[in-house]
Amino acid sequence: MDSYNYFLMKICTISSILLLSLKIHSQTVTIPDKAFLSRLIHLGFDKNKDNQIQQSEAERIDSLNLETHSENVIYSSYPNFQEDGLIKELTGIEAFTNLRYLNINNQFEFYSSLTNQPHEFIGNNKLITEIDLSKNLLLEVFLCNGNQLKTLNLQANTHLKELHCSSNELTAIDFGSLPELQKLICSENKLTTLNISHVPALNYLDCTNNQLTSLIYTLNTQLKDVRLGFNQLSQLDLSQNKNLYWLNCESNALTVLKFGSKLLSLDCSRNQIENLDFTGNYSLFFLKCNNNRIKRLIITAPVRELNFSYNFVSKYYCSSPDLIKLNCVSNNLSELSLSENKALVRLECTMNNLVKLDLSDNHHLDYLVCNKNKLISLVLTSQENSKLKLISCDYNQLKSLDITSLTNLENLYCSSNKLKSLDVTHNQALVILHCSKNELPELDCSKNTYLQKLDCSSNQLTQLDVSKNPLIDELACVANQLTVLNVNLNVKLQTLRCTHNELTSIDLSENCFLRNMSINNNQLKTLEISNNNQLEYLSCEHNNLEEINTTQNRALKILSIYNNKLSTLDISKNSDLEQLSCQLNKLTFLDISKNQDLESLFCWGNNLTTLDLSQNMNLHTVSTEKNPKLLKICVNQTQLKETKRLTNELYWYKDEKTQWSLECFR
Repeated sequence: MDSYNYFLMKICTISSILLLSLKIHSQTVTIPDKAFLSRLIHLGFDKNKDNQIQQSEAERIDSLNLETHSENVIYSSYPNFQEDGLIKELTGIEAFTNLRYLNINNQFEFYSSLTNQPHEFIGNNKLITEIDLSKNLLLEVFLCNGNQLKTLNLQANTHLKELHCSSNELTAIDFGSLPELQKLICSENKLTTLNISHVPALNYLDCTNNQLTSLIYTLNTQLKDVRLGFNQLSQLDLSQNKNLYWLNCESNALTVLKFGSKLLSLDCSRNQIENLDFTGNYSLFFLKCNNNRIKRLIITAPVRELNFSYNFVSKYYCSSPDLIKLNCVSNNLSELSLSENKALVRLECTMNNLVKLDLSDNHHLDYLVCNKNKLISLVLTSQENSKLKLISCDYNQLKSLDITSLTNLENLYCSSNKLKSLDVTHNQALVILHCSKNELPELDCSKNTYLQKLDCSSNQLTQLDVSKNPLIDELACVANQLTVLNVNLNVKLQTLRCTHNELTSIDLSENCFLRNMSINNNQLKTLEISNNNQLEYLSCEHNNLEEINTTQNRALKILSIYNNKLSTLDISKNSDLEQLSCQLNKLTFLDISKNQDLESLFCWGNNLTTLDLSQNMNLHTVSTEKNPKLLKICVNQTQLKETKRLTNELYWYKDEKTQWSLECFR
């Protein structure tokens, strides 16, 4: 062959190769999903403007964000959504061989009101059920949260560094060997077992809210942050994971838990753990182990927040000077030493067996809850505890409580003790004071001008002056010995409870915002409520009332006025009334035809001769007994058909002689 022919043949060969290469690169990628293709075009990957994606165009893409969320629709970054819907499948993704980042997250949740699409449209268009990534060999980051994937095969993706696949329906993930994977988030799936032993570089794992009973992690020595909450694991030994700093394994079935000495944060709450060993751990700053079966807890680490509530701890010691928050509610503690926890700000130790609590060394404390103990001594000193803003020591055995030096105190709850005196005259910042169920003969609130809520019920008070408390909106002074109560200056009052006293009258003319009032079990002969047009609840039973006018109380929903001396009752203006209790009066007539929202009626023990229920279709409880002259009760046809059910299931009671009747009295 001469040189000329050889040269000519070589030119032809090269040309053929170039033509073949050009043909290959000009091939159109098959993308059957219209929404997928539309997104690619909209993202600017259709360089030659032929409304298709060529192989060459796909190969140039190394980052692809197909995430679906509300903004895609609202801000028109997904202009063909109305026509194409959401991406349902990703055939064609195999052509993107240089992809390093792929995001197919679905965060589109029922935005039908924004898109004018029915819920069914959105519900049927938001799920990707499978994906093949076997040709995307360079992929480093893959996000597919919020779809409906059932399996995921990643054996070919050996360069993968991050995988986010939460909120799918995964029952298995096939990792193969992923030597570079560092971050795995697979929460909210249906995984029962997870083997991560072939991903040795993994340092972050979140598989919260699955159904895991098995986790294989023996070779994962690089783990730093592990989140396993809300699974079904029964034991967990991470003692060989020396780099572990953060562990959350709450709400499993753990009886055994082991961890390394570098742990900084641990949440193992809501398990069945009996023992936690912190020997050698000098780094822990956060511990939450509430709702377990722990009996003994010794901590020498510099913990800042500690919660071991709802356990069985009887022996506790924490030497941390940095402890800020301590919650040890519902344990078996008979003593609690806090002298080394000088930074303590918040303490909750309710439901223990504490007899004494000394807080004199806790100078930063501003929140104290120690209810339901056996306290006879609560040591609070002037300078040391001056930052306290809230004290709750209800249900103890305190006979004295000195708070005179606590000038910043805003909330005091000391009910159900044995206090015979309480000086709050120095607590001028007080906003809430609950001191009910004590033995107080007097209470001076004249200096508490910021007071908004006062409950001094069940004491021995014979007088109560609230004239210097103009901001009060809730006042309870139940079960005392008050003969007079002046609330004329408490114009913000919304709730008043003064039952079981000796009041013969009360002036409510200035209390226009009153919504709830209980004044039963007094000696009232009259009750004027015409200015209280926001009143919704009125309980004034067990008095000596001969009349009451509720015509101005249009908002009234509950009226309890039984055991008085009423001979008439006009509730025709109370159309919102839902419950009426007017039993044990002297009523001869009761018209409830205008009260169509009425649900319960108690009118037994009166002198009624007629009663018409035919307009009250919402009634579920009726008690009409002991009206000796009431021979028939008017009902409508529907009610009559259901009289058996009304009597047996809905509690409609009448005397045997009284009959249901369609003959109404109108």
